[in-house]
Amino acid sequence: MSIAPAALTALLLTGCGTPPAADPGPAPSPAPTQAELPTAPPTDPPTDPPTQAYMEPPDPETAPPAPETLPPPQTLPAVETDPSAQAETETLPPVVDAPDRPMELNIEPGIWIATGGPGGDRYFDFQSGTFLYQDSGTGLGFTVEMGEDPGHLLFHFGDTENNTPAAIYWDSAKSFVLEWKDGSTERLTWWSDETMADFTFYSNEKLCEMALGYYEMRTGYRPAHATAEMDENGAIAIQLYDDLGDHISTADWYTVDRFTATGEDLMGNAIDLKTAPLG
Repeated sequence: MSIAPAALTALLLTGCGTPPAADPGPAPSPAPTQAELPTAPPTDPPTDPPTQAYMEPPDPETAPPAPETLPPPQTLPAVETDPSAQAETETLPPVVDAPDRPMELNIEPGIWIATGGPGGDRYFDFQSGTFLYQDSGTGLGFTVEMGEDPGHLLFHFGDTENNTPAAIYWDSAKSFVLEWKDGSTERLTWWSDETMADFTFYSNEKLCEMALGYYEMRTGYRPAHATAEMDENGAIAIQLYDDLGDHISTADWYTVDRFTATGEDLMGNAIDLKTAPLG
């Protein structure tokens, strides 16, 4: 069973909560967030972003060589030029003219996975102007434009009056880091050429609901609570438990893929949460 993200809304699940022993941290606003991801494991955001923000990703065929391969500096004849114009020419890389890519932003069409943000993983579609959180499956519409300074973007989340600036640091044509005004960073990695209307995933909240139903189907007993979080490999770890007051009684741990809802239980048995009864 897949969720059509364009119509997703927050799911408040009966029995899907956070155990007293775990502190989930501050909730994102608006609503918040891999078995192993086969092709695009997430990476942690850099603690020290690159020193130069670029508006355009480097083209492998035209970008200047890496510093270690640069030839020895040469002495050039002095030329009278405008110092500000010369600095801009030396700083900005050549524009990458790729088909179907908006030249003003130069961001590849498709789904981008953002990792490392305070609200957990989320998915961006820059063409439709939509993002969704992995945690809740909800998100916002947005628009984005170039900022006044090179290497800066201006996001409008929800409406055009909401102005959220971010510096953009390109690693490649399909990977960049956004540094927000508050200093937090998110790394965005291109995932697929789907649009948000075609893209499907299971939110953490939905996986909790499915896990409770699956455990009840297999054992005849339904634990009172379930909570989900992403592990270091990008898979979703789900704890099924009862709060007995003086201690937490864990019924099982499920580890599943966020795109297929398949994985294994605590004993290593294969599970498929999609086989759980609906409701």
